[in-house]
Amino acid sequence: MRTLVAFGVATLVTLMLPLPWQLGAGGFAVATVVAGVRAVAAATRARRGSTVIASAVGTTMIAGLVTLWFAAAAALWPIPLELQRCQSQALTISAQHACEAQYQQAVTDRLGGQFPGLVLTPTPSP
Repeated sequence: MRTLVAFGVATLVTLMLPLPWQLGAGGFAVATVVAGVRAVAAATRARRGSTVIASAVGTTMIAGLVTLWFAAAAALWPIPLELQRCQSQALTISAQHACEAQYQQAVTDRLGGQFPGLVLTPTPSP
């Protein structure tokens, strides 16, 4: 469980970092899934309380979702990187809005209009 918690915390911390470093969260999320599966198996074998097993399963599921999110984001990788660059250079609110509009258009173009009406909100850069 300690390993599971450590990888889970590392995933959350690296998710808050700027984009090049944010990639580490994907690796930590995969490690969290592996540690979670092992923790669930160990807790089940040791007949630990249902709270321990439930928390290990929940953490593993969340890490699995983060892993899937990273796999899906790989297709859009250059777009959020460009958004972060654009927002770091935007000095006015209207320039930030222009960056967001450019981001929306780039994602819509990349997805090829497969999801009409989809509104994407970019993650603000720190």
